[in-house]
Amino acid sequence: MSSIDESFLERITNGTLAEIIIGSTYVALSTAFMVSTAMVDWVNWHCNIDLMHNLQIAGGILNSSWITMSGLIFALALNQLMVVSNGISKLQNNCLLRFTLATTVHICAAYSVGIMFFLAFMTPWSGVIYLREAFCFTYAEDLEANEMISQIDWVYTIIIISLSFFIYVLIFILVLRKDDIDKAIND
Repeated sequence: MSSIDESFLERITNGTLAEIIIGSTYVALSTAFMVSTAMVDWVNWHCNIDLMHNLQIAGGILNSSWITMSGLIFALALNQLMVVSNGISKLQNNCLLRFTLATTVHICAAYSVGIMFFLAFMTPWSGVIYLREAFCFTYAEDLEANEMISQIDWVYTIIIISLSFFIYVLIFILVLRKDDIDKAIND
């Protein structure tokens, strides 16, 4: 295996490592908020202390974290596509993310969308409620803006996750093509 091939594989591995780091961070934060939600729920249930505002904040953070994570998955998919498509370039550094202006814009956009959703959940016109029996959050039905925000959330998530999926399929095809080209060159 040549040094270019090793460098190419190292870049793919580093991109996957970046995805694992982002995913693990999301899982850790989500778990922390779900545990805090369970504790607030236990206090509400056993001590008759109303901490619903804290549940509203926890639910807003969890829901907006999911939306942010969807955008970050898309940003990582685009970044991984750049790494794979430019895998033979010797000018590229071996780093977790290839920070170009496009990558920075995608990451900032992902966090901005998540922050906008969180701020929307903190208004009196929108919010999420905690369903004790399902141990999850859902949009409150009695708030006027929730129908619109729910639709935006659904459309955004479907579009971003679908685009990410197609980008990863393209990456898979590019990696297979590169392997076929390498085999043809070596034969």
